Amino acid sequence: MEYKVCSKCGESKPIELFGRCNVCKKCHSKYVAEWNKNNRDKVRKHSSKYYANNRERENERSILYQSNNKDKCKEVQANYRARNKDKIAKYYEDNKEEIKKSKSRWYINNKERIKEKSKENFDRYYARNKDKIAKNRKSNVINLTDSYIINKLRCKNITPELIKLKREQINLIRLIKTPNYEKCN
Repeated sequence: MEYKVCSKCGESKPIELFGRCNVCKKCHSKYVAEWNKNNRDKVRKHSSKYYANNRERENERSILYQSNNKDKCKEVQANYRARNKDKIAKYYEDNKEEIKKSKSRWYINNKERIKEKSKENFDRYYARNKDKIAKNRKSNVINLTDSYIINKLRCKNITPELIKLKREQINLIRLIKTPNYEKCN
């Protein structure tokens, strides 16, 4: 194994720990971090210029990174939100209207995507909870819950009185259909 001496720290290290210069990667990283810290304006200007010229490439790179590091990204986002609750709340308070408009535009532009995601989520939930859903449906039918009655009515302007009347109608029909029911003459 070949070794090389770092010109910055003076340590002898394996050659794999060096880049194209005589400074080890660790020392070079420290130097770059310090330089970036001292030259923030230059770095920001260069970064924004680079991003503007390579927007598509950077977006693809970002999407690829996020898809390969979902847990890490979620953790970073959660930490940021935890550290900046007040800042985030103030931003939302100051920009309510703009956020509302932006969300509305996004919804309009992504209706198909939302529809597909909703169907996927429903299918996934249904597949996982078939027994539970069947049990709840059966319970709704037996107990004549409001949601069951509303579904049976299938009309607009449903009032509590209408629900009550429909429930009574269903109870009467059930009573008539029971084998022990005796018709009055």
